[in-house]
Amino acid sequence: MLREFTRKITNLLMAVRPGYLFCLIVLVAVLLSEVICIVLSFLLTGHLHPDLLWAGFITPFLVSSIVGYFTIYLISELRNAREELESRVEERNQELLVKNRELEKEIDERKQVEQEVRRINEELDRRVRERTADLKKAYEGVKKADELKDSFLSSVSHELRTPLTSIRSFAEILLQYEDEAPETRREFAEIIKVESDRLARLINDFLDLSKIQAGKMVYNDDLVSIEEIFKDVTKFQHQLLREKSLRMNLDIDPDLPPVLVDRDRIQQVITNLVANAVKFSLVGGEVRVEVEVLEGKRTGERPDWIKVSVSDQGIGIEEKHFEMIFDKFRQVSEDTLEDKPSGTGLGLPICKEIISYYGGNIWVESRKGRGSTFSFTLPKADFSAEAPREAVPAAKSAVG
Repeated sequence: MLREFTRKITNLLMAVRPGYLFCLIVLVAVLLSEVICIVLSFLLTGHLHPDLLWAGFITPFLVSSIVGYFTIYLISELRNAREELESRVEERNQELLVKNRELEKEIDERKQVEQEVRRINEELDRRVRERTADLKKAYEGVKKADELKDSFLSSVSHELRTPLTSIRSFAEILLQYEDEAPETRREFAEIIKVESDRLARLINDFLDLSKIQAGKMVYNDDLVSIEEIFKDVTKFQHQLLREKSLRMNLDIDPDLPPVLVDRDRIQQVITNLVANAVKFSLVGGEVRVEVEVLEGKRTGERPDWIKVSVSDQGIGIEEKHFEMIFDKFRQVSEDTLEDKPSGTGLGLPICKEIISYYGGNIWVESRKGRGSTFSFTLPKADFSAEAPREAVPAAKSAVG
């Protein structure tokens, strides 16, 4: 408590100006001296002595002056010390503020670095997941390709073995039984010819695919009539159409312009499409062929494209298989036929390559159980200039 009182008195004294403090000290000293002299005068003489009054006034004035100046000096020094201390405290506070700002800045930088490191780690994790997914997908693709290769080799072996076995068997019969009736010998010879043609087609498919993949396919372009090609193909397919009691309906534009293509390659495409329509059609159905000229994309533009469509009334194809059937070595096996059609799955991919070479498109429209329509486009022969052709988009909507 005494310490608190002393502190308050000290603060009060330091707050008072030195001149006022000096006057206050002198006044207090004089008053105290006079009181002491009066008391001593009465105690020593029994009455108030005038000299003691002057002495009580002058003596304390001198003493209080000395004490006052000394006190003022001490107070001034204390004030200077306090100001210096406050200045140092302020400087120290400023230094601490600067250090604190630097520390906060360093903390922010470290947080940014941590965030950047976290972002980089997340990016690396994402890339690792993507690469892992890509590798997994590639592995699945390789695995699927390997399975497809095994299936293709098995199919090729079967497709090659079947006609060879027939040819060999019937040839051995003809050689061993020379006394067979002419009709029987002729029937066997026809079977040998059919199987030989089948074997030749398989070999040609392999050769064509090899040439296409190697970029060595040769195209001998000339002006060709699509209608004439269909007439030839119909003759070749006549026997198969009769065996399944199928009707062949040709709907060809009478003003159909010619196309500048390799006749043998386009006939190969049309033969494949018609043969597939016959193969997958149900007994007693109809194979319909439609050839038309497509109008230009803009009003008044001359027609540039010929569209060929081959439709059947067979088992149809599910939409999920539309793209797959144009892949090499692929055939749709989920069908309702008791006997799965033979083949290596090379026909449609070869057709796609041939049509794409001429800038056209080939596509399928179908619904399961409602038949299929295979269509392709070819550019009309341009007699004015050899201008680059723009491919016509392929439609993929299902037939109702």
